[in-house]
This record gives sequence, C-alpha cells and structure tokens, in this order.
Amino acid sequence: MDDPRPAGSRTLATVKTVGWIAGALLAGALIAIVVVDRKVHLADTGSDSLVPWWMFVAWSLLFYALYWVGFRYLVQTLRRHDAASQRLIRDLTEANENLELAQTLGRTGTWTAIRDGPITWTGSAAQLIGLEPSKTRITPEAFIALIHPDDRKRALSAYLHALRTRGTLALDLRMQPPDGGLRWVSIRGAVAEDRSRIAGTIVDVTRQMHAHERLVATEHQFRILFDDNPMAFCVYDATTLEILEINKAVVQQFGYSREELIGVPISAMAIPEQRSAVAEEVEAYAGKPQMAPRIWSAQRKDGSIRELRIHATAIRFHGRDAWLILAEDVTEQLARQRELAYRATYDPVTGLLNGRAVADALQAQEDQPWRLAYIQLRGLELIEDSLGQAVGTRVMQRMARRLERLGYEYGEVGHLRPEEFVLAVRDPARWDQALRELREELSRSVSGAGSRQQLEAWIGTARFPDDHPDAMEAIHLAGLAAHLGRAEGHAMVAFEPSMSHKAGHRLRMAARMHRALDNCEFQLHFQQIRDLRNGRTTGLEALVRWPQPEGGFIPPADFIGVAEDTGLIVPLGRWVLQEAVRAYQSLVAAGHEGLSIAINVSQVQFLKTDLLRDFDEVFRAHALPRGALHVELTESILMTRPEQARALLAQLQERGVCISLDDFGTGFSSMAYLHHLPIDAMKIDRAFVRHVHVDRRNASICQALLQLGHGLSLTVVAEGVEEQAEYDWLRDHQCDKAQGYCIARPAPLEKILDSLEP
Repeated sequence: MDDPRPAGSRTLATVKTVGWIAGALLAGALIAIVVVDRKVHLADTGSDSLVPWWMFVAWSLLFYALYWVGFRYLVQTLRRHDAASQRLIRDLTEANENLELAQTLGRTGTWTAIRDGPITWTGSAAQLIGLEPSKTRITPEAFIALIHPDDRKRALSAYLHALRTRGTLALDLRMQPPDGGLRWVSIRGAVAEDRSRIAGTIVDVTRQMHAHERLVATEHQFRILFDDNPMAFCVYDATTLEILEINKAVVQQFGYSREELIGVPISAMAIPEQRSAVAEEVEAYAGKPQMAPRIWSAQRKDGSIRELRIHATAIRFHGRDAWLILAEDVTEQLARQRELAYRATYDPVTGLLNGRAVADALQAQEDQPWRLAYIQLRGLELIEDSLGQAVGTRVMQRMARRLERLGYEYGEVGHLRPEEFVLAVRDPARWDQALRELREELSRSVSGAGSRQQLEAWIGTARFPDDHPDAMEAIHLAGLAAHLGRAEGHAMVAFEPSMSHKAGHRLRMAARMHRALDNCEFQLHFQQIRDLRNGRTTGLEALVRWPQPEGGFIPPADFIGVAEDTGLIVPLGRWVLQEAVRAYQSLVAAGHEGLSIAINVSQVQFLKTDLLRDFDEVFRAHALPRGALHVELTESILMTRPEQARALLAQLQERGVCISLDDFGTGFSSMAYLHHLPIDAMKIDRAFVRHVHVDRRNASICQALLQLGHGLSLTVVAEGVEEQAEYDWLRDHQCDKAQGYCIARPAPLEKILDSLEP
C-alpha cells in the first residue's frame, strides 16, 4: 500500500529509524568494548585499578554523545529541508491548481504534440473542446477528426509548415466536439530545438468570434444603412468642415464622384450665394449635440438647384469630432407647398388674387375706407360651349388683365368665381373715376378665336368697413347687390340694408319651395288654346300654381325666378311633366284624346338637365301618341346655345313632341337660326296682341309675325287675348290659334273637363 506521506517526510522517518538503531548498536558496542577491555586489563596486570577503564568509558561516552549531537543536527537539518520541501510542494500544488482554475475559467489550456506521437494537454484544454478532463492524451488522427471539415486541410498544412521551418504555429479553427456543438479555438505553439515536439496553448475564442461576427454583421448593416440608403448621408469634420465620407445617394443625386467630394468643405455643396451663410451656420453649432433642421439650396454638378432639408447630429468618426448629415431632397415638396400657397392666394387661371386674399388685404388696412365693385359677367360659358374651353379661358384672361390694370391703379382686384370679379378702390375720392373706367372696360368687346366677343356685366357696389366690418362679408354684400341687380335687370346696383331682407326672403322662399315639393303642394291649372277657324279647343297649356292654406296663390313671378336661381326648377319641371301626362290620360279617358298638353321648359331644364331622357321615360311608360305633348321654349333659351338647341329639338320631334317658340318677338332671334330650328309653332307675345284692333303699330307687328310664321309653315298662336275685339281681329287676319282671358281663364283640370265641348 502506498504511503500517503510526502517523500521528504518518509526520508526523515527512515533517517530517524536508522539513527536510533545505529545509536543502540553503538552503545552496545561500547559496552562490549569496555567489558572486554577491563577483562584484558585485569588479565594483563592482575590489578584491580579502575583508572584505565573509566577513562575508556569516559571517551566512549564522549564519542557516543557526539554521535547523538551529530544525529540530532542531521535530523533537524532534514526536518528543515522536509518543511521547505513541503512548502514548495504546497506552493507548486496551489500554483498548479490556480493555473488549472485560471485555464478553466479563461477557457485556455496547454498542449504538447510529440512528432509522430500522441498529443497531450491539460484537463482544461480537453474540456474546452468538449472532452472529459481526464482525457489528456489523444492521437493526432482523433484530434484532426474533431476539427471542422472546412478547416482540417488548413490546420494540417500549418502544423507541418511549423515543423519544417521551426516556426510558430498560429491557427483559428472551428472544433466539433462530441456534444455536437461548434466552438472556435485559437491555437498558438512553437517547435522545440530538436524538432521532436511542438508545444503551445489553446484558447476558446467562441465568444470573441461570435462577437466579431456580430460586429461584422453590424458593420454590414451600417454599410447598408449608410452606403445603400436612398437618402443622402454625409460626414464632415467638425473642425475643418471638410467632407470625410459620403454614401452612394450623394453621388447619384448630385452627380459628383466620391473623389470629387472627399476633402471638400461642406459649404461648397451649397449654391454660391449661400456658401458663406452655410459655413457660419455649421460653425455656430460647434460643440453642440445636434443641429436644428434647416433648408439648404444645393447645386448639382450639372448646375441645377435642389432644395434640401438638413438633419445633423454630432458623432465621433475615426477618432475625430464630426457631424453626420442627412440631406432630404424636398425640392418637389417645397414646390408643391409654394404652389398650394399660390393657389390659396391666387386664382391659377387668371393669376389674380382670390376673394379671401383680397379680403385679407382689406382687413389689414381696415382703418382705410374702401369702395367695392362686384362684377358678374355672363357669356363666358356660351363662348366655351360654342368655341371651346381654350377660347373661353383666353377671353377670361384678357378681361382679367383689364381688371388687373384697374387694380394696380386704384387698389386691389380679385377673381372670385368663374364669371365673377371684385375691384376694391382705396381712395373714395377716385371712386367715380374708377367706376367709370370699369364700365368702359366691361363694355368693350374681347377678342378670342379670331372674333370679338361681347360679355354682359352687372355691378354691385358696397363700402368697407361702413357696410360691414368684415371685409369678406362686405364683398359678399356687393355680390348680393350685383345678384339682385341681375335678377331685376339693373346694370349697376349699390348695396342697401333692405337687400339683405330681400335676399333673406328669397332664401326663405326657396326653403318653402323645398317643403312644397316634398308635400306635393303645387297644382297644375290649364288654359285653353282655341282654334280661331272653328272656335274649338285644340289644346291646354299647363301653368304651375302654388295655393296657400289661408287662401289664394303665390304668384308665379314670385317663385319661378327663385326656383331657377336655386336649381329647384329641375325637380319642379319634372313634376310638371308627370302631372301633364296624367292630365292627358284624364282627357283621353273623358273622350278628348285629340287635345294636347303644352308645358313650359326653363333654360336650366333645357340646357343643364337630360331633358330627352325625361321625355323618353314618360313616352315609354305611358305609350303617348305623337303630338300628345307640346314643349314651349323662349327665344333666349334657343339662342343661348343654338347648335345644342337645334340638336335637342330635333331629337324631341323624332319622339313625337311638338315644339312651340314662346313669346316670339321679345328676344333677339336671328332669322338664320329661326329658319333652321325644328319648331312647329310660334306664339305672339301679349305685348303685340294688346289693343291690336286699334293700335296700328301692334297691328303692323302682328301682321308681319303672321306672315313670317306662315311663310315658315308654322302654326301661329296669339297669347294674352283679353278682349273680344282683339279676338276678332286675329281671326280676321288668319291667326291660327289664340289663348287668353277672353277665351277662358286658367282652371283646374276638373273645371276644364266640365267646360269642354262633348
């Protein structure tokens, strides 16, 4: 059984044992010598003297004492050496344990490879590649098997090269331990002088390699974010202001190469007139963490200008203070903003201020009295429909230039709606002169498409701030005056407070009409149209009436104009058409299928609705015969858009609708258009029929109209016949038909049916 004590302790114990045995043997030998010596002495001398014997004993004792002194000295020396050896062994053991611990914690180990022999290493080295700590010896083949296949050839080549050249070995390898993981190790070694072996260290660098991989990935991501970013990035030195780095977007957006920009001052990117200001700006932010966003105008290599929104932050770049700039190209964005700002202030077609901008300009000078002229034009829409939108736009622009001159001369001018303008005169003393020039400009024809066009104009005037302290409201009041003047046929009207009441009345009337349409409050009355040759009723004209709960009717003149202005004439006209069809069916049911129903169509219905579709629907739904319905239109409607009117009238005639030209002689008809219009009848206005039997002028006009109508093969109908003498004159002069109070007053259909001949 092995002695667990250290070798030094075992040697000391052996020396002690041998010393005691030697001392005992020496003591025995001395005693034996003394006894023999005494016997010899007695035998030789025969004397019993003790002197020689005791002297010998004394020397023996002295010698024996010296032996034990020497032995003690030897033991103590050995004990000291043993203690020192034990301390050294303890220190070495502790150092070895610390080394093992350090290697284990530091993922480090040592190894030795004997040429053509096994590889030995420390337990920590075995552990860091996934082996048991006790497996401190491994064959070269087994070690090679632990290396990742992609690294084996490189590892073997480096090992053989180190042996051949007696150089050093430095390898970073991937190891595949038995547990199936993957570890990176760094192997360093040197060849012994005799080339018989190579020894060194092995370190687990898995964490470092992963950190390096993450660093590489991070750098790659940074490169992607920086170099491949579509936004322009630039780094410049905080002290010298020289450009240190740029990305691809800078090269693409500005046309310069990287070499042309690196080392150039950042201010050189700006347009020449801004470079000094840019340099001052960047210098002002020295030592600050960020730069406030700002707009720079940069010049591309081709000379074009781009506007950039600059975002900058301070960074460290290669050990120096620098700034990272993100340059956002906002050229188009700012252009759109400017365009929107322009559009918010100016009319894009005429280039004049809009109404809001004019009001703001007046409001900013509210202590200054202003006179306002609101201009409403009519005729631009007809020009656009007849000659094209481009011609209409040119005419409006030329009119705008005229008004613009007045604006420069007298104050401000603005374009409010397609056919509406406002002129604001700053000095009331010059108002009359400005108004006179305005009317002159409006009365002049405007050239367009090789011809000159005449526009109708209505002017409404108001005062700011006298009429209203809000400039926009004052403009609206002038517009109200122009609108009422147009409705009443006055070319120029000044605003009066009563107009607001009148306008309010019209609005309230429109609201009442809405409710009346929803509640079916309107009624149709009918006026008979009589054939003057045989005295029989040949048709009825439908007339809208609006009865009131308290009795009586609202006159048509009070609500028809409101209906046309508000667009309510469209649903009202469709209701009239449906009711007229029902009335015709009632006539047929009563045995009067030969009578027709005539309805009046307004300009809004004729020009701005699908009138043809409305008639198609009722003809299909009720199988109406040709001539069952008549449509009455005024001259002004037909002459507003003659080509459109002619086409629509022809289509109506094809569907069996008869066309009558109402109030003939009161408009501005062109005989050329009248000749080509597809109409069936013409109606002479009451103004020419009145007192025709005694008024020679009216008689001459009626005779001319009768000859004209018959010459065009038209049926001629006289309107507003109120006296029997008028009736007789018209019959005697071959007028075809007549209607009026002399014949019959308008009445509900029930009364008409009772009065009709069987």
